[in-house]
Amino acid sequence: MTACTIQKIKTNLRLFVGITLFAVIALSVWDIYSGRRETMTQAERQSADYARILAEHTESAFAEASGMLRETVHDISLKRNYEKVDPLGLYQELQRQLKSTPQVGALFLVNRNGEMFTNTQEQFPPSTRSVADRDYFKHYLNHPDADVTIGKPVMSRLVNRWRFNLMRPLNKPGQAFNGLIAAAFEVDYYKRFLSQTSIGPRGRILLVRNDGAPLVIQPYVENAYQTDFKNSRIFQDVLFQKESGTYHIVKSTLDNANRIISYNRLTRFPIVAIVSLHEQDVLTPWVHRSVIQSALTLGLCLLVFMLTRAMLRHLDTLQTTQTELDERTSLLAASVHEQRIILNNVSVGIGFIKNRTIQWTNALHDTMFGYEPGQTRGMNTCLFYADTGECQRIGNEGYKELSNGGMFSAEVTMKRVDGTHFPCFLAGQAVDPAKPDNGSIWVIQDISEIKRGEAERLSLLEQVQHARHLENIGTLAGGVAHDFNNLLMVIQGAVDLSKMKLQPQSPVQTYLEKISVATQHAADLCHKMLLYSGHGMYRFVKMHPKTLLAPVYDQVRASVGSTGVVVSLHIPDDLPHIKADPIQLRQAVTSVLNNAVEAIGNQPGTVAIRGYCEVAATGNKVVLEVADSGCGMDEDTLQRVFDPFFSTKFTGRGLDMAAVSGVVKALKGTISIQSHPGECTVVRFVLPACSEEVMPATIEDMPKRHELTDRPTILFVDDDEMLKEMTGNLLDALGYSVISAGNGREALQIYTAQGHSIDLLLLDMTMSEMDGTEVLNELRKRGSRVPALLSSGYSRDDFPAAVADEEGLVIFIQKPYTIESLKTALDKVLVPVASRPS
Repeated sequence: MTACTIQKIKTNLRLFVGITLFAVIALSVWDIYSGRRETMTQAERQSADYARILAEHTESAFAEASGMLRETVHDISLKRNYEKVDPLGLYQELQRQLKSTPQVGALFLVNRNGEMFTNTQEQFPPSTRSVADRDYFKHYLNHPDADVTIGKPVMSRLVNRWRFNLMRPLNKPGQAFNGLIAAAFEVDYYKRFLSQTSIGPRGRILLVRNDGAPLVIQPYVENAYQTDFKNSRIFQDVLFQKESGTYHIVKSTLDNANRIISYNRLTRFPIVAIVSLHEQDVLTPWVHRSVIQSALTLGLCLLVFMLTRAMLRHLDTLQTTQTELDERTSLLAASVHEQRIILNNVSVGIGFIKNRTIQWTNALHDTMFGYEPGQTRGMNTCLFYADTGECQRIGNEGYKELSNGGMFSAEVTMKRVDGTHFPCFLAGQAVDPAKPDNGSIWVIQDISEIKRGEAERLSLLEQVQHARHLENIGTLAGGVAHDFNNLLMVIQGAVDLSKMKLQPQSPVQTYLEKISVATQHAADLCHKMLLYSGHGMYRFVKMHPKTLLAPVYDQVRASVGSTGVVVSLHIPDDLPHIKADPIQLRQAVTSVLNNAVEAIGNQPGTVAIRGYCEVAATGNKVVLEVADSGCGMDEDTLQRVFDPFFSTKFTGRGLDMAAVSGVVKALKGTISIQSHPGECTVVRFVLPACSEEVMPATIEDMPKRHELTDRPTILFVDDDEMLKEMTGNLLDALGYSVISAGNGREALQIYTAQGHSIDLLLLDMTMSEMDGTEVLNELRKRGSRVPALLSSGYSRDDFPAAVADEEGLVIFIQKPYTIESLKTALDKVLVPVASRPS
């Protein structure tokens, strides 16, 4: 099993466990969600069943009570007047009927004056009580034609309990009001109708009249019977659409709680039976089950995670062991391969000799003496010596030395098959020192060339290799920078055009500006590559060290993130300015900071950037220090740290310390490092302070000419298609007509045909087929004085001297340029059409 296979197993295991855990959690969540939905559905069905039962029971009770009242009124009407009815017999009849209706608390009669003259709640003869102030009595006075009515709940004056009355008038329809008979229903009776186990501890049952007046609210809520349900949702949206229904309500009328409410309208009475279940009571068992299920799921997931982690650790150990085994196997195979290469391709002859007879040789041994490979096997070694006596001497001395377990070596003169002699170095050692007769390994080297020109050859070879290396790096850097500048031109052009098309207040402007800044930074890096390749120069600018290092500090601090490395910047505001190339110095400091962060590794640590001023005999010095709490360096590393291409990490990591040292020397400064193993490292930049400011010449330094009055035409020449298209768009946006050409030869053809209408040339200095300088020189030979802009990804040092000073008709513009710099250059070089030389 290879390390790669183990890594695949680990990846597949992570994927499988991740999918499994996700599936388990998803199923658990779905089961919990389904359980809630099922619980709510069951509660809805339960609520609807209870509402139906309540409605049926209430309707039955009301119908029974109404029938009882109707019979009593009929019996009284037979006497034509209740005053003629026997009071004791009437009382006894009412008591008899009351026993068959347990939901009715009392039966009583009221005369036309509002006096209660018969009441089953009291012993006979009952006392006379006035109910003329009750709403239900006033209702019959105001509505003498009213038949059966159900009054609002009232607090009984006899028993001090809430009751509501089902009433009938004693008179016939159309007759004057002659009193009423009423069945008083006990509100508390409905406490026994449904228990808390049925509707929950906060469940409620209600009987409400169609006009919104409550008759029964159980359990009772303070001031509940003063509540008007006309404005509730059941009366506004639902009640009169269907006879029954169930719905959910947020913030119920009585207690602002979430409830499941079911209702049923009574068919014979204007009453609505309502059962209200508190949502929390319904969901409490579901919550308990969900908590237990979630805990079990979490425990299962945690167990799977721990087992997976243990498995991954085991696989990590196995992978480490396998990797070490693979490395050792590779090293062994490489060693065997290297030995074979050494034996067959080494620059010395090697042979196995036994009893002065050649048993085996490498190819070079045989060709050294003028034989074909393998041709010398079986030959006596004395045939190869220039002097036979020397062969005897070397044999005797060598045998003696080899018998003592040592190695014998000597310089001898050998002869080739053609008889020519040559000096050789000879060395041998017994395969088994205890038994030298078993044979020995001998090495022979032709040293004639070494003696004659080794030093000269090695020196020349080193110079050629070094020159070729620098040339290749320079060529590569220059070519990459030039091509990358063209790409940056396309990016910058797209940004400028986008900014022109957007509103100034558009938020996208901010992002475009950041792209523009990043493009400029990339252009500066290209400029540095050009400097390295020999195509540029340093650009010295007077800067404050804090302004110089703040971007570097922000960049490094962002890169370390939450690794535990704390980066700090302490640069006093009163520190003198320095004269430096900001791009190169920032890059040098960034390289040192990256080394500092990497020296700390994965442990918490600090990197401090400090600055202070030193007074020296040669003038004030600005000292910039980078101190880290990393692992430090030993003496050998310190001595080699500034050697070219020396690094303690893999290559390709930006500026090495040799380049950093070169940047500091170019700025006329010095750099030093103080470090010990296990201690902090301090890198110190000492730079001269300055008071003057040195800036490179820019386009703005040139004299400005008059602007053109019409739409000038520009011939733009570049062999990069994307750049040609983007620059054409930029020129068009600036108000110029554009003619494009892909190379210098095509440009000459276009100018020959349309030169009378071309006001300016915009030429790339580097093209595969006739570059911009050649085009311009050819036009000058033809007598044309057309103004021109020469652009290049290389620096201004490459501006051709032959066309650099033509009375301001030719200007160089560095790639990548912005639309503003392009407009400025065009304004400088163009002259009015009427006054331009032909």
